[in-house]
Amino acid sequence: MPRRVMLEGAGPGAQVPAHLTKVPISLIGTDTDYSDKTVKGRVVDKGPLVSLASDNFILKTVIQEEGSPPTASSQNPSINVVLFGALAEDFSRAVGRGDLVVASGFAVGRSPTFNKDKLHPFNLLLSGDDACVYVCRPPPPPPPDPRSPPASKRSAALPAKVSRTKAPKYTYRPTGRPEGRLGGSTRTEWWSSSKQAVQEPRHRS
Repeated sequence: MPRRVMLEGAGPGAQVPAHLTKVPISLIGTDTDYSDKTVKGRVVDKGPLVSLASDNFILKTVIQEEGSPPTASSQNPSINVVLFGALAEDFSRAVGRGDLVVASGFAVGRSPTFNKDKLHPFNLLLSGDDACVYVCRPPPPPPPDPRSPPASKRSAALPAKVSRTKAPKYTYRPTGRPEGRLGGSTRTEWWSSSKQAVQEPRHRS
């Protein structure tokens, strides 16, 4: 069975075909042939997968057009998308809220819940072999370069700066004075008197 929900760019055939053209959600109606058209939007709501019969499922989701918030003068750029069969089952497993998707091979029908949910007056209906959903996700980041060391190793290899205070090589202490506390003035007077006593010779009487 061919894949019906594909990650865009993930292998051959997972790219939106170049011949398909995007149509804005606000321009969806019943008077256009959508066989060569796509609708792109972000999943803002996703309902549960409901089993209708053996190997038959239905799922309802809501997508919103990127960069087009609803205004009072234009139609709401959000639209119900109803998926059937294997496509609904695949969508339930592979797509989550917040994913950006591109739908192709859809039909358009009037929305029976328009008066209740105030969304687009039409629904996108996806069923059969032509229906497909492409999931647009950003590519994963490249693997780290094996030649460059991890950040933890780089930081460990950097020399650590250590602030060291040089200790004095010796301590000077005046001699001829008992150890003890010397105040500022007392220390100065004592040192001056001692210096004079050394320098001035004694006079004999």
